[in-house]
Amino acid sequence: FLFSNSHWEYLKKRASKMLEDYHYQFPLRLGMPKEDFRSKLGIPHPFLASLLQQLSVDGLLIEEGRTVRLPSHQVQLTREQEAVVEAYLKSLQENPYSPPTEPGLDQELLNLLIEQGRVVQVGENVVFSALVYKEMLEKIIKYLKSHGQISVGEVRDMFQSSRKYVLPLLGYLDSQKITRRVGDLRILAR
Repeated sequence: FLFSNSHWEYLKKRASKMLEDYHYQFPLRLGMPKEDFRSKLGIPHPFLASLLQQLSVDGLLIEEGRTVRLPSHQVQLTREQEAVVEAYLKSLQENPYSPPTEPGLDQELLNLLIEQGRVVQVGENVVFSALVYKEMLEKIIKYLKSHGQISVGEVRDMFQSSRKYVLPLLGYLDSQKITRRVGDLRILAR
């Protein structure tokens, strides 16, 4: 995949402007999804990795997970946003296995917390702190390893929670291929 020098310079400017516009439009996002970046640049999928590597070497962008960003882009929360985030995280800890289902912050802030790995959204309105989710996951896996299967009621009782939280949690574990539903029970998918 070769470019003339002039086309490479054009591509670099276009990529830089595209990321600049994206960061301006979505200042709370860590970066632009790679697939969006590829699509908007019109680069064939097989060449994306090579292109990103060269743009990184040229100092134009930084690849982080599934996103790309300008080296100068850092998420900066206002004091008000920081207060909202801290209040939300505190509310998740108050009743960890039955957290509030009303969003205590806007979707962009929630997405930032998800991208940062501070919370895990298991359902449309069900979000657990990352530490609580990890604890729940470990207990469910341990139970499954010793008993072979688990029911919704057993998970509910394990965490003194309700179906409102347990059903989205188990659905999420199914979607992550950690568990697999068999009738009314779950088994380990691995």
